[in-house]
Amino acid sequence: MAKDCQPGWGVSPLRSILVVDPLQPILEKFVASAEGKVDRGFWDSIYKWRGPKGSGSPHVSGWIVKLFPYLDNPEAKYARLLGRESAASPLLQNPWLSAPPSAGGPLRDDFPSLPARAPFKWIIGPPPSNMEFSMEFIGGLIGISQDPATLCIRPEIGWAIREVGAVEQAAAFDRAVMRACRGSLW
Repeated sequence: MAKDCQPGWGVSPLRSILVVDPLQPILEKFVASAEGKVDRGFWDSIYKWRGPKGSGSPHVSGWIVKLFPYLDNPEAKYARLLGRESAASPLLQNPWLSAPPSAGGPLRDDFPSLPARAPFKWIIGPPPSNMEFSMEFIGGLIGISQDPATLCIRPEIGWAIREVGAVEQAAAFDRAVMRACRGSLW
């Protein structure tokens, strides 16, 4: 199915080998399941290769690994968590993308955190009196829902646009007000 669509996708041959080709067998299993031909072993192996029998290691070894072309770069991730600058790329190519199933794989915390974020500048008005705001698009998987009749689960995708730092600024303001109020009669 995916290979039939590749020429029209405008995907480079290298990107096809690295990203699209590993999805081919997974997409075929999705289609087969939708047609009523469910492969229980495939679905048991979403998170751990060989399903329930393979839960003894901290590695994510199931086919879900193939859905993530990039993983967090630990150097950049931990610098960000510690509030430090890092010149390292925030993401690295997933080395397990084209690898055959095995007991190894990324750790749970190696996957990019959701939702995804993309910064942009919102500029209002002409220079020199224009106003500039640091903003970000936020989007991705925000949860799941379950159909009460079929019990099937589905991802819930969402998106938003927000001013960077707005939540932090509001929290800082609230803390300042609380500190100021401690000494009053309130």
